[in-house]
Amino acid sequence: MRTNLDEIFEQYRRSDFMDRLNIYLQFPELRNEFLDIDQKETHPDFLDTVKTPSRGLNQIGIRIKRIWLRRR
Repeated sequence: MRTNLDEIFEQYRRSDFMDRLNIYLQFPELRNEFLDIDQKETHPDFLDTVKTPSRGLNQIGIRIKRIWLRRR
């Protein structure tokens, strides 16, 4: 069973938007995992650093400050 799940997740990762939507609708029991994949692809390092809301806000503040300083 694990091999089949791995294949489904790999297929989901390689798919475009429409194929992902079809896979998402086809396997409702795996939707949380699909959302995790999407979020990690969108914000990979941010999700690794956020443990608590206050720490997450602190990380956002640090990133905004770095971007602002680079633009000066």
